[in-house]
Order: sequence, then structure tokens, then C-alpha cells
Amino acid sequence: MFEILTRLPVKSLKRFQCVQKSWQDLIRSPVFTSVHSTSSKTKACPLLKYDNDVTGKTSISLLSNETFDVSFNLDIPSFFGRNAPYIHIQGCINGIICLWSDNDIVIWNPATEQFKVISNLRVDNLAPEPYGCFCILSRSKHFWDAVGFGHDSKTNDYKVVRIGSCCCEYCFLPNIAVDVYSSSTNSWRNLPEILPSSMIFQGRCPGFQVYLDGYYHWWAKSKGKEILLSFDMTNEIFIKTPFPETCFGNFYSTSKITQFMVMNGYVARVFCSNHEDIYKRFDVWVLGKVGVKESWKRLITIGPFFGVQRPLAADNNGGFYFENEEKKVVCYNSSTQEMKTVEIQGESLQVEIYAESLYSLGN
Repeated sequence: MFEILTRLPVKSLKRFQCVQKSWQDLIRSPVFTSVHSTSSKTKACPLLKYDNDVTGKTSISLLSNETFDVSFNLDIPSFFGRNAPYIHIQGCINGIICLWSDNDIVIWNPATEQFKVISNLRVDNLAPEPYGCFCILSRSKHFWDAVGFGHDSKTNDYKVVRIGSCCCEYCFLPNIAVDVYSSSTNSWRNLPEILPSSMIFQGRCPGFQVYLDGYYHWWAKSKGKEILLSFDMTNEIFIKTPFPETCFGNFYSTSKITQFMVMNGYVARVFCSNHEDIYKRFDVWVLGKVGVKESWKRLITIGPFFGVQRPLAADNNGGFYFENEEKKVVCYNSSTQEMKTVEIQGESLQVEIYAESLYSLGN
């Protein structure tokens, strides 16, 4: 019975919890949740986020692995309102998704329909600063440049890190503010004096960030040089990894056709090596070890493709996802070399690989 239940979708398991108390206790147990999650990952499917190019309303849809048609549309948490404008996905881990819009941050399990608004929770350890103001303590005037969602495997804790600065005209703090949310305490903590104010981020550009195995990574610029800035979710420290000279080209000339993604268990930077041509080729470089510049290796080149604008994601079955000239997602199967187009058009396209789960959102 245990094995049969672990193969069922969350929707069915929610109904079965009403059958009898012993089934409810089993399905809610940590062991069952973990085994079910492992089974669910074998059926992971693409999740597509897109914004209406007129209203800005965000929609999120699950796609079929076989046909790449829309299986069904997800109901975005009601907190964002009916129009749900310009929402970014900042990570998808064990069936839990982090959403970010302006300064609002929400963690959400679509399968269980649970969500939690965390952006306005208290920051436990804040103290008055000599050049600060009340806005520092309340975080009421902060503009967040970057948000990352991850998992601390050592403590089994889901965490969110936000990076930004106070926009109050009376505030003259020299450093960027870094706060970390913990699902186990349901609160934020400040990490003081951890990043210089001269650091430049592209945290609001989905293509320039990615999460993998306890590290959230962003493209950043430090002292005039491009780097991969990684946040260690367990030790709560930042690690800088320089890029190899000349191999990636200049960020500002390739920014629209570059993407960070997970590929074959590595952090990959995929960029167009001939971005001015009609038929585009994409070079894939992977990072062997965080913090080690020499561990960047060129993996493959894919293409040429006609009508493709920029890469979006890769899955575990040899599939690549691109945005085409019509602002639609194109799915490329590297084994069959077939390409299929998802008949949804929108702005700010994002593709994540999603597997549903029973995991709760903590306290």
C-alpha cells in the first residue's frame, strides 16, 4: 500500500487523507513525503511563466512532457490579486516555488495550494545604525535588487536571501543590506557588512541567476569585472567565481541571448556565439566547482537554429527550451533533433522544471 500511494498525485492523496486516520498519519509523515517527492521527480514537467504583453498579468502553466501542450494553468496565490502583475519565479525546489513581484515575496506549494507571504515579516537582529534611519529597522523603504530561494540540506530548512539598499533620502549606509529568511523560524535575519555597495546585480533579470544544490547564483559585477556571485545556503556566505577571460564576450552585447541554467547537474552559462547571424549557435559552459575560475569548461555547442532569440532552460531528458522571435517557447529534443513550439505568446518568459510534492512551508 505504501508504495502504491507514493506514486499517486497530490490531489488524490489529499482526498485519501479523509478516508481514515491511519492513512492521514501515513501521508503526512516525513518519510512518506520524502519518498513521494523522489517518485514525483521522475515525472517532472516544464512549468512556463509568461506575462501578457498588454496588461502585464502573469500566468503560470504546466506543460505536457510528450506534446508540450498546456496540461493546466496554476492558480497564482490570491495575495497578488486577480491581475498578478510582473511576477518572477526565483526558484523551484521540491515542489515549492518562490515568487517575487516588486518588493513582495511569497513561497508557494501549488500542489497543496499553500502559500506564505514572507516579505513583511520581522527582521530579528536589526539594530540602529549610526547613519541609518527608521526605514532601516522597518525595511519600509528598501528596494530589493536580488532575491534567491534555496534549501539548506544540513538543517532541512528552506531559505530566501534578499539583497538591496534603503531608498530613503536621509539614509547614507555604505553597504548593501542582506537578509536571510528561514522557514524553520518564519523570520528574517540580517547579515551585516557582507557585500560592498559597489556591487552591481542583474537580480531582476531571470536569465542571470540560477539555483543548484544549496547555492543560489547571480551574475554580478565587482570592481569592473563580471563574476558569478554564489550564496551558500548552509554557511550563509557569498563566494565569487570569476569568468574565464574573453570566452563569454561582453555582457552588455550578449545580455539578451545569454542564460544561466542547470544542465547535467552543473551550473551552466549558455550564450550565443554568433548573435548577429540569422542561424544562431549556442555555446554551453559549465562550472565544475564554485569559487574556482579554472573549473569553467566548454561542454557543447548546439544549433544552428533559425528564428531562435535566447535560451531559457534545459531538462534532464536532453531537452532545451528557447524563446523565438514570436515570443513563444520552442522545445528542442537533442536526441531526435525535433523542435516544437508552445502556442502561448508572452513577455518575460521563464521555464522551470517542476515536480509536485507534499512538503509544507514550515512554521
